[in-house]
Order: sequence, then C-alpha cells, then structure tokens
Amino acid sequence: MYKLQTKFDEAKLRIINDQRDFRAGASFSTNVYAAIHSSKIIVFLITKGFVESWKRQKDRPPHAVAGANVADVLPYIINQAISANASIELILDEVERNDVPAPLLNYVRKDFVINNEKGIKQLIKQLKEAGKPKAKLRVAKPKDQVFHGLLWYYYFDYLQYVLPTIQERIRIAQASAAVKRQIVPKLFILLPTSLRCFDSLEDADRKWIKFDGNIAKHQVDRAGNKRRTYVNSIYRVRDSRGKAEVSYYCVAEYAYPLTAMSKRVADKRMTFQISQFLQGLEEILNNRRDCREKFVLISYEDTKKTYLSYILADKIKEELTPGTAPEATEAPPR
Repeated sequence: MYKLQTKFDEAKLRIINDQRDFRAGASFSTNVYAAIHSSKIIVFLITKGFVESWKRQKDRPPHAVAGANVADVLPYIINQAISANASIELILDEVERNDVPAPLLNYVRKDFVINNEKGIKQLIKQLKEAGKPKAKLRVAKPKDQVFHGLLWYYYFDYLQYVLPTIQERIRIAQASAAVKRQIVPKLFILLPTSLRCFDSLEDADRKWIKFDGNIAKHQVDRAGNKRRTYVNSIYRVRDSRGKAEVSYYCVAEYAYPLTAMSKRVADKRMTFQISQFLQGLEEILNNRRDCREKFVLISYEDTKKTYLSYILADKIKEELTPGTAPEATEAPPR
C-alpha cells in the first residue's frame, strides 16, 4: 500500500490517507463519510489480509461501526459511494476473483492486476481519466418540461434505490421459495402507449398473468423516514402458444410516472412522448453502472388485440436465451 501511495503522490493524484487526513476524535464512520463525499473516485484495494478480515467478520455477531475495520463496514461504504455519485474502482492484489466479497463483485476489473510496475502505471492512467470532468449527460427533452422532470424524478426517487439491489433480492426470493422457479434477474419496466397503468398486472391480462408474491424488501433511511421500504412483485406469466403451456416468472411493473403523463398528453402525442421518455430513461440507466443491465424496458401498443402475457413471455425468453426471435403474438382461443 505504501508503494502504491508513493506512486500516486508522484503522479500528483490526491488521495486521502487515514493517518494524515482522518479527524482525531471523530468516529470511523464519520471520517469515512467525509472522505467519500469529498472524493470523485473510490478505490478498493483487495488484499489477502482484507479477504481474511472479511471472512472473520462474517463469522461473528454484528457490532457497532465505530472502531470497526473496512471489511466490517463495506456495505456502508458502497452505499455512501453510490449516494455521493462517486466512481467505484476495485483492484485485486494477489487475490482470486472467487475470494472477493459478494457486494464488490460488480466492480471487479477482469483484466486488471497491479502486481507489477506496468499495472500500477495503467491504474494511474485510468484514474486520471476517470477524474476528468465528464460531458454532461444529454437526455432528449420532451417539449413539455414536465415530462423531463418526471423522467429524472423517477430515477432519483425510485430507480436509483431499487435497481442496484434487484438481482440480489431476486436471488433471495428464488432461494427461499417453496416451489422452484426461475425468475429473470432484472426489473421489467412497462411503458404502454395508452399510458394506462393497472394497479395489478393481473388486470391487464386476466387468467394468463398471476401475482406470485414479492421479492425481498429494500429499506433505506430517507428524508426523515426511517426504513423507507421498496417492494417489487413477482408475476407468473402463462404462455399457451406452443404445444404445451409454459409458465415464466419475472419482476415487472409499470413506470409509474405514466399515470401523471396521461393527464397531460393528447392522444395523438402519446406515442411521441412515450418514445422520448423511453429514450431518456434508457440513457440515464445505461450511464449508471449500478443500474446497467439490471432492467428491461418494454414499450408497446396496448390495444384490445394486445396480450401482455405474450409480450412479457417473449421478452423473458429473449433474456433467458439471448438471440431468441420474438414469436408471433396472435392468440389461440382463450
């Protein structure tokens, strides 16, 4: 670590040193919070000692954050880094990928090792690039600024909390289910062109879509609300188009800002507004590493001849088997 810090100093990269920069008398969590929120990039150097500390921490009862080491408060550090909108980089120092704590796996660089001078130089170069001011994210703005505001509100108020944890919560739901079922590890977000959002997907296609419980809850403290809870629902989707009926499972819901949009859009402009909303939402989420590849956006025309069960089934099959061509959505007798 000393060698790495020396190289950073030589490259004029400003880093926070706990012995030098942590405020005396303040708790560990307070110092970590201040360090994260004053940094552009959070670098985790995973050593053998870190892995051993992590394994020991998992085997003992929970305890106060104050006085704990980094392995003890890893989830806290990650959550603070995400809330501070800081980049997260993870480096392995003679550690196998399989030994990396689960909360950090999404940030492992598969092609990155720093056990030599070349690796350190590469790291410094990438950190300098990551620290440069980024071009502002451009999102297509609908003519009506209300929709642009709803788009960002949807992300900041909801998706930034739900999507980063969606895969782990789905995994827990699968493991704890009495009946084995394969749930696609993504959130299916529905955007019907009519802007009509039912309170339950069952009402959109009765008999063929059934509520099948909720995945694990996600709780955060927000704006004075302790343990604000986010819940997402699992639906069983039946597909009767083949020789034998097949059931699929997914976590799906409408993009709830659509209910507000429906009160402001004339019929002839609905398709345009939906396409703008879809484009903007996709761009926002794909530019967030903790959200990327954890969602499926589905825009569709929901006429009387549209069967949501078939639309979902085709999307689920496409996720389970990439490259699968969508099937025709002509319905057999129901």
